[in-house]
Amino acid sequence: MLLGLLIAFLLVPAYNALWDFITLELNLVQNPEIFLFLLGLLIVTSIIAGGYPSVYISGYQPVKILKGSLSLGGSNVFSKVLLGSQYLLTIIALISSLAFSNNASYQTTYDMGFAKENIIAISINSESEYEKYSNVLEGTPVIDQITGTTNHIGWWSYSRTLKSGDREVEASMMNFSLDYADIMDLKLADGRYFDPELYDYDRENSILVNEAMVKEMG
Repeated sequence: MLLGLLIAFLLVPAYNALWDFITLELNLVQNPEIFLFLLGLLIVTSIIAGGYPSVYISGYQPVKILKGSLSLGGSNVFSKVLLGSQYLLTIIALISSLAFSNNASYQTTYDMGFAKENIIAISINSESEYEKYSNVLEGTPVIDQITGTTNHIGWWSYSRTLKSGDREVEASMMNFSLDYADIMDLKLADGRYFDPELYDYDRENSILVNEAMVKEMG
């Protein structure tokens, strides 16, 4: 158990490094209930691990064992099941670890179709607060561009029903600012992005959809 705790403490920083949006912390002081869990686990495991051999051995006559006329070797169905289960769990753990590691690497390097690096998103309570905030940040040399947008990829969205002919699709919607595509490095497969000169028209009559939506709507 102590070795397991040591390994856990060593592995937590490695798991934290796999994803930027996940923060794991193993703090036994702030979570005292873990001690009760570990104590219970130790007691139950000890009873299970020591109980079966005790009952199994107690069924033999000591005299025969001392005389050497009784062999304690061999195997039975229960032993084979336990051994087979251990091998099975080991194989599952190894495969799961490889899949977990490969998936984390895949998510880190996969091209999501928008900029992920060097993007800072901050929640602002109101448009007036955004104006004050952006005026201060505009003079900061390390910031290239600033925009205020109602929604942001991965943060907020709302649901709407889209209709095209006889087809209806429930879709996740997001409202973007005019320069959002430039900052997020969004590439359109077809069509155009919102035009500042046609702002009033686009706001009421135009939407951008992804290729999955095009396929779904036919």
